[in-house]
Amino acid sequence: MKSVATATIVILSADAGLLTSLTSLFEGRGHRVSTTLEVGAPPAVEAECVIVDLDRPPTPLSCDWLEAQYPGVPYVILSGSPWSGPHATAGLTCGYFLHKPVAALELTAMVEGLLHDQPVG
Repeated sequence: MKSVATATIVILSADAGLLTSLTSLFEGRGHRVSTTLEVGAPPAVEAECVIVDLDRPPTPLSCDWLEAQYPGVPYVILSGSPWSGPHATAGLTCGYFLHKPVAALELTAMVEGLLHDQPVG
């Protein structure tokens, strides 16, 4: 199993407040966090988990693009929209949905649980 403390989590959001908050949350728990994204460029880091803010993505995203950039990793999709739900993960191989606002404990439990479930790469 992966060491949760050494995991790299990629956070994709155009919401500066959310980025700051989630970065502090996960770095405070010992994770490495990446918040950079250049569409068309290879990923800056190898991710063990990707968190996507569906309400304010940093650029238009598609499930195909996400899967090509970060193959085989779990995705946690966040949205506060009343029209969004688990169906937002339908195009992802390993996608999970949480409705915003989400409690820090609930988000960290999901992400760290997903990290524990991954085989060592």
